Amino acid sequence: MEALILLLCLLLTTFQANTIGSWTTDNWLDFTEGFSEPCGGNMTDWRGVLLSPRYPNNYPNNTQCTWTIHSTGNATVSLIFTDVDLETCCDYIKVYDGPSTLHPFLGEIREYRNQSFKSSNNDLTVFFYSDHSVTRRGFYATWLFVESCGGYMTDWMGDFSSPRYPNNYPDNSYCTWTIHSTGNMTVSLTFIDVVLETCCDYIKVYDGPSTLHPLLGEIREYRNQSFKSSSNDLTVFFYSDSSVTRRGFHANWVFVDVGNINTTYTTITPETNSSEPCGGNMTDWRGVLLSPRYPNNYPNNAQCTWTIHSTGNTTVSLIFTDVDLETCCDYIKVYDGPSTLHPFLGEIREYRNQSFKSSNNDLTVFFYSDHSVTRRGFYATWLFVESCGGYMTDWMGDFSSPRYPNNYPDNSYCTWTIHSTGNMTVSLTFIDVVLETCCDYIKVYDGPSTLHPLLGEIREYRNQSFKSSSNDLTVFFYSDSSVTRRGFHANWVFVEAPSDDPCYSYTVLDDPWRATDYQNDSVLMCDRNVNWFGWYRLFIHGQSAQMPNTCIDKYKCGTHAPLWLNGGHPKVEDGVVTRGVCGHWQNNCCYFNTTPIRVKACPGNYYVYEFVRPSICALAYCADVGNINTTYTTITPETNSSEPCGGNMTDWRGVLLSPRYPNNYPNNAQCTWTIHSTGNTTVSLIFTDVDLETCCDYIKVYDGPSTLHPFLGEIREYRNQSFKSSNNDLTVFFYSDHSVTRRGFYATWLFVESCGGYMTDWMGDFSSPRYPNNYPDNSYCTWTIHSTGNMTVSLTLIDVVLETCCDYIKVYDGPSILHPLLGEIREYRNQSFKSSSNDLTVFFYSDSSVTRRGFHANWVFVVPHPECGGHLYGSGLFSSPNYPNYYHDNAYCVWYLSAVQGQRLFLTFADVQLERCCNCDYITIYDGSSTGHSQLGKVCFNDTTHQVFHSSSRYLTVVFRSDYSGVSHGFKALFTSSLSADKGHVDCSSDNMVIVIQRSYLNSLGLSGNDLYVDEHLCRPNISSTEVVFSFPLDACGTVKEMMNGYVSYTNNVWASQSQSGEITRQSQFLLHVGCRMEPDTMVQIFYKAMENINANITGTGRFNASIAFYTSSSFNQQIYDSPYEVNLNQLLYVQVELNRHDNSLDLFLDTCVASPNPSDFKDRSYDLLRNGCPRDNTYYSYTSGEHYYAQFSLQAFKFLRTHADVYLQCKVIICPDSDYNSRCQQGCHFRHKRSLDSTYHTNTVKLGPIKLKGA
Repeated sequence: MEALILLLCLLLTTFQANTIGSWTTDNWLDFTEGFSEPCGGNMTDWRGVLLSPRYPNNYPNNTQCTWTIHSTGNATVSLIFTDVDLETCCDYIKVYDGPSTLHPFLGEIREYRNQSFKSSNNDLTVFFYSDHSVTRRGFYATWLFVESCGGYMTDWMGDFSSPRYPNNYPDNSYCTWTIHSTGNMTVSLTFIDVVLETCCDYIKVYDGPSTLHPLLGEIREYRNQSFKSSSNDLTVFFYSDSSVTRRGFHANWVFVDVGNINTTYTTITPETNSSEPCGGNMTDWRGVLLSPRYPNNYPNNAQCTWTIHSTGNTTVSLIFTDVDLETCCDYIKVYDGPSTLHPFLGEIREYRNQSFKSSNNDLTVFFYSDHSVTRRGFYATWLFVESCGGYMTDWMGDFSSPRYPNNYPDNSYCTWTIHSTGNMTVSLTFIDVVLETCCDYIKVYDGPSTLHPLLGEIREYRNQSFKSSSNDLTVFFYSDSSVTRRGFHANWVFVEAPSDDPCYSYTVLDDPWRATDYQNDSVLMCDRNVNWFGWYRLFIHGQSAQMPNTCIDKYKCGTHAPLWLNGGHPKVEDGVVTRGVCGHWQNNCCYFNTTPIRVKACPGNYYVYEFVRPSICALAYCADVGNINTTYTTITPETNSSEPCGGNMTDWRGVLLSPRYPNNYPNNAQCTWTIHSTGNTTVSLIFTDVDLETCCDYIKVYDGPSTLHPFLGEIREYRNQSFKSSNNDLTVFFYSDHSVTRRGFYATWLFVESCGGYMTDWMGDFSSPRYPNNYPDNSYCTWTIHSTGNMTVSLTLIDVVLETCCDYIKVYDGPSILHPLLGEIREYRNQSFKSSSNDLTVFFYSDSSVTRRGFHANWVFVVPHPECGGHLYGSGLFSSPNYPNYYHDNAYCVWYLSAVQGQRLFLTFADVQLERCCNCDYITIYDGSSTGHSQLGKVCFNDTTHQVFHSSSRYLTVVFRSDYSGVSHGFKALFTSSLSADKGHVDCSSDNMVIVIQRSYLNSLGLSGNDLYVDEHLCRPNISSTEVVFSFPLDACGTVKEMMNGYVSYTNNVWASQSQSGEITRQSQFLLHVGCRMEPDTMVQIFYKAMENINANITGTGRFNASIAFYTSSSFNQQIYDSPYEVNLNQLLYVQVELNRHDNSLDLFLDTCVASPNPSDFKDRSYDLLRNGCPRDNTYYSYTSGEHYYAQFSLQAFKFLRTHADVYLQCKVIICPDSDYNSRCQQGCHFRHKRSLDSTYHTNTVKLGPIKLKGA
């Protein structure tokens, strides 16, 4: 439906600042004797302000005010006093932790000390008292509902964190944790991570069960702090102010035996029994390892062995978060296996945040202490994690992060080693990288382990490639314990080790923009973005070139500062030399003096350069057009154009590479590959890297064993292309001409299961390929289900998870996709379909991108029953087969209800008695002409809620299904269609309901207007010669407001009783249900007759109304009515948008606010203040949005350039039920572009302005 557009234009132009005369409060003293001015109150908003009476003027004498602030759900109340000025001797404020002053006393205030309080539950009470004498300014306090945090812990060990850790904690946190031990135990607490706003946020630790006990310490930054209680209790308090937040903290505790505490400090511990038990076999999926007596000193002569054993496809991850040993003599050793005889992973003598991971199911930890000095020991945690990593020796392949393309798990430690042989090296390319950039990473090492040189670290995707200098390359992947992302996908290939002479082993660099005569100010290139590796030779349009030896003007060579060679080129006999590189900027030819490069002169009068990455952007290497070598134009070293390529591939998976990939392919290449699968498989081919000369070189793919078969597509550039054969063969042809060459291509093939089928069993099931794992890309599957005799096919989709934008299932009523379409499925709605004859066809399609779990479906052959289902028109009754007797097993009945064009249908169930299993026997109602439309609801068991289902068009579809066991009496349903407007209608606004019934219609029923009344009998109609009219506010005359399926509905009833005695009646009643339902963009009225013998409905339209206005301050107490509204540049403007009818059950959310100098055009020239709930202007501040029937915000005044000084605002608002916690109003900012608003939201647009600058 069309969106509700409410354009409320308030002409607010500027005003001249008025001088407000000064005044005093001296003559109030006599007036306040015996003061009874009202104050206090009950506050339920999620944020607000408490003010003393008359603040900021002096409060009166003899004041006694009580405020109660009440939050809901899991929220507590945070109260902060930001201004306090009292008569300190005699006036005061008291704060109580509960809904009255009878609850626990939190504190008293007589002067300002930036005091703050937090309730332990939903309520906080504030009491203010002033005596009969001196008064002051009073106080200003703000309250805010905050997430509950803190707790009371009694476990012998554990950990806790600041709210939302490891994400930033919220503002205004007040959290208290109390840790309670029993018996002879005390509490040892260690902070293992602390990142706070050091100026203003802090942690305090108290030696006892509350913050009234002695303070042990205050923490504002991480210093590996530890604390111990002197008794059974320790209390931790965390505070954050209203501004900057950080990651927060993570801490762990353990109970320790007081008897083990050494109360006399000495570097040598008392002699202990070295046989004190320690170590053990651990099999839990997570846990803690502690040195004996931790956090007290471990004993001498300890020898402890722990074995941690996981199961299945998991390994053990072990992290040490606290280590304090005698470094000379005591140690921890970790082994990769179930004993100390297995491979040694490492030794620990001091804390360096060490972590270890087993290569299989077991990890062994050995701890040793000698006979002398002891320390605190260690604290370590273990966790079972999915196995990952590997040792690869194939000449090519690919690998991914765990669970790719789904998010990788926390605490991943994965190592892949790729090993080549002979004269081969490893070339590795990352083709997809999405990580948590702050904390997760990939590292690549030039050798068989992480002890070898680091080639690079990756945290985000930049098409990175790496080459080993020998046979081995190692990749290490790490993820921390918090946020995860999609991960990475990489491929490798073995390549011949490059020749020692760079004159015959180089990469061609032929970018036209590098020419010294090239200038383009629109797109500036930067060589810092290139992953330089090895030697390069410069070309311009296929002709050999060299770097310039002299200064080049800025903005040449397609960049800001062009790079030239400082020191001249060498001669051939000089070999490899090092030269400086300069970049011209600010009239200085060598303003940028970047990292030197190596240069070599080659036979044949050309040069090669070992380029390196410049330190900043935008710098780029130049090719000198004044030194073109026209006698030597071959781009790559001379090669035989008959170099062998192509082939016949029969492995079930593999890689296709252009010749010499990842180095440039040769000229005049013509390569043909044929990939042949066997059995019931087809060939899936995916190109993951393509770099060709787009004008002249190409790849062609054919669906069969030669290029004579159907042509599937041509590739000249990379677009993540993929292809699939329709049978066992696929052919790939690659061509390059005689000129420029590029890197070429990398493609992978895979044999995939063929899908689809022809089913004739009387029952069965089928699934998408690979279900329940993700189906592959480019699936085209067709299943045909064929019954015989008098049987039809009943199909049910019992699980559907697809990429809703692009992948789908279609169901056809016949033996092929040429027959009638029964429905299309993109998401799960428990859909069922039934054929009208012996055949049903299902078609499944997936595109070349994202995949999901797919679907699972079952079918059964059913005997059609003549009394089951059918096409019904207008109004009437229908029921389950044999009603009121038992229906039969395996029933599948579809009723197609329809009405006259322009009318709608209304469906109710008078009786429902089904099997006591909602997934066995049920009724489903669809809003349209087939089961492919949206589902309105599901009815099962004995649902007698009398819910009314009404269509959005003239069609409804009702499906009844029973399974193979268990039956009952069934159901009876009534449906009616709407009346024409000449019989009656109802109009609704945001305030009123108006019901109009034509007297001619009443006369046809034998009724009079005097017989009619609504639910509140005192509300009477106005009767004219032609109409009977009820008109009343929406909240009057017995109208009931309901929240149903995300809609707001207002319902009433119109009754009629013809009385014989004037007091009673024995005739059947006439009843009209009347309603106004708020649909997505309009208000739709429902008005129908609820009797079997008179079937009627009436529909109409209406809308919510909203308004927007300026206010004088952030209190939003005083609206600005001045017109025009004149402001100063940068002046704060306060704006409120509200529903005209104040309704606390509705929320108003600001979705988008735009400014424009033109009140009729907010597109061509506009400025975004707010978009999709996200602020776009840095002065925009939201006070509230999506939480009440109003929204409030502020911004600083501005003006548009090159136009008059007027500014207009337009805001798009969304209205949601307050009870819907999943509504758009509750979701806040959507950073990414979303589709159009869901159909359950009401939208309005309001406009305000102009705002005009003073003096303009």
